[in-house]
Amino acid sequence: MASPDVVVAAGPGGCPVLHGFNPMDREQIDDPGPLMAVARREAPVFYSPEFGCYVVTRHVDVARIMGDMRLFAGLSLTEQQVPERAKDVLPQGFLGRRAGMLAWADPDEHARIRKLAQRAFTRKAALANEQRIRALFDATVDEFISDGRADLLPVFARRCPMRVMIAILGIDPAAEDRLHRWTRETMRLMGDPTLDEDALVQLAHGQAEFEAFVNDLIARRRAAPRPEGDLISDLLRSQDDEGGRSLNDEEIFATIALSIVAGGDTSVNLIGQLVHRMLSGDGSMWRELSADRSRLDRVIEEELRHSHVGRLAFRRPTADVEIGGVHIPAGSLVGIHLWSTGRDDAVFDEPDRFDPDRPNLERHLGFGRGARFCMGAPLARLEIRVAVECLMGRLRNPRLVPGHSIRREISLAIPSLLHGLVVEWDVA
Repeated sequence: MASPDVVVAAGPGGCPVLHGFNPMDREQIDDPGPLMAVARREAPVFYSPEFGCYVVTRHVDVARIMGDMRLFAGLSLTEQQVPERAKDVLPQGFLGRRAGMLAWADPDEHARIRKLAQRAFTRKAALANEQRIRALFDATVDEFISDGRADLLPVFARRCPMRVMIAILGIDPAAEDRLHRWTRETMRLMGDPTLDEDALVQLAHGQAEFEAFVNDLIARRRAAPRPEGDLISDLLRSQDDEGGRSLNDEEIFATIALSIVAGGDTSVNLIGQLVHRMLSGDGSMWRELSADRSRLDRVIEEELRHSHVGRLAFRRPTADVEIGGVHIPAGSLVGIHLWSTGRDDAVFDEPDRFDPDRPNLERHLGFGRGARFCMGAPLARLEIRVAVECLMGRLRNPRLVPGHSIRREISLAIPSLLHGLVVEWDVA
């Protein structure tokens, strides 16, 4: 990719405009590196006329935005509206705009909802599920191991995290394929601002099905609560420490729906990316980590830093603010470029080099920062480690099959891995 020109004073208030910036372009989805290096160096905060937002690329500025919920209000990744001809199907709007959604609640409500909802997602809770997760992942490998060859994205990396959420939420496993479809549709709504009306109407019908499914789960669990440790039952009986206000129905719905979507998608990308990295080249990383699994946790953290699965997340400042020397008016759309933060050489030496031994690895923003730090991070880390260890223990002499490349979803938010991780192994 040729280095684009940075045009000074071409945007609002003299903000630079970075020519060629298009986070939905296939080349930039596959490798944002060249363009983001130019941005961090020459225009760390720039304006995108095509997307109507200010884009923030440096680690220090993104960390500041993440850490100040009052000045930088959270909002849905995109703000899609249900078309008039589908409002009777989905009267409360798309999932990304629902009032009880934790990810973009105001600070006070966010603190209350998170306090009541996070108990199921602590490190202690995640580790308590480790044996169940290992069993689920092993059973998934059983479905294809005798073939000696598979695209591990659809048959393993995508299936395993959703199966974990199905187990945690006590959902009928027969719903798995529908949950995958609804998750993909929700991620498309949140990551594609170019959808036309016909597409939005079709997606509204899918969202209505998803909403009915989640509400039925809640109704069934309310009628027949399960013991402590069942996430939905725990949410229904949750109260604050003083025995006061519990979660309302909309907040319970939003927490469960977001758990399915986020829990069923984010880990997919990290598992797929890391397995591909370990098997690339001569496969030496795979062999080294198979011999010494004690380093695997640091390798996972470096994957989070080096190749963030996200691209843009959005905020709106509640007051005029200056970021990176650029004046941004209150109410403007601000996109924080998550992937770019991990390649900032002001924080990480030789940031393009994959180095699990770097001393400041913990500074990555792979799961966010501050009060909006990802509630599911302990579970995601466990899933990634167990997934890799499971494949290490089950696949004999795995290697990438030449002629295939990983393909990602077109999305300005999270371009999820779709297919292309084709691996073969020895069958006894």
